[in-house]
Amino acid sequence: MKKHILIIEDDLLTADLYGAFLTDLPVEVTIATDGTEGIEKMEQHIYDLVLLDLEMPVMNGFEFLVVAAAQHTALPPIIVCSGLSHKDVIADALVAGASDYLIKPMTKAQMVQTVCAFLKIPTDPQTGNISSLTEVNTNMVLTKKSGIVNVTTPHGIGHVTYQFGKLKQISYNGKSGLEALEQLKNAIVTKITVSN
Repeated sequence: MKKHILIIEDDLLTADLYGAFLTDLPVEVTIATDGTEGIEKMEQHIYDLVLLDLEMPVMNGFEFLVVAAAQHTALPPIIVCSGLSHKDVIADALVAGASDYLIKPMTKAQMVQTVCAFLKIPTDPQTGNISSLTEVNTNMVLTKKSGIVNVTTPHGIGHVTYQFGKLKQISYNGKSGLEALEQLKNAIVTKITVSN
């Protein structure tokens, strides 16, 4: 069964690129060119995932997050895809209700891995396994779990703390916050454990 993804992006070339990134997955893509159109499409159809730009005319991504949360009791996971890379902007998006973020320009592999984790689409067709920090993040967010995710890399151990599915604290190699999360996402992960 195909999963339904809503891409809310005012640049149609970028929206088409995202669609091309996802063509090998069992997904159906719908495009909205601003937050207002995105809200309208969510009223007409149930989506499994939303890819959201932040800088758009009419209704930007932050406004979309606020309006969507107010109008819908159960939102699908929302992944922000934005060129805005300042850690405060990213933190504001996560606090406003985004489930994860990808900084433009992202690679096809980054997008596919993140989308597959949130939609629970196996990335290894032979084993059916998804084993990544993105998958663990997705599981913690979707199931609203609390706990500490311990991430072992060749350079040390990172700790990502969740409270009822919300990201609360991150530390890795003397760094904290989104800087630590970005380093963990780019590190070679050798082991992931979750403790309460």
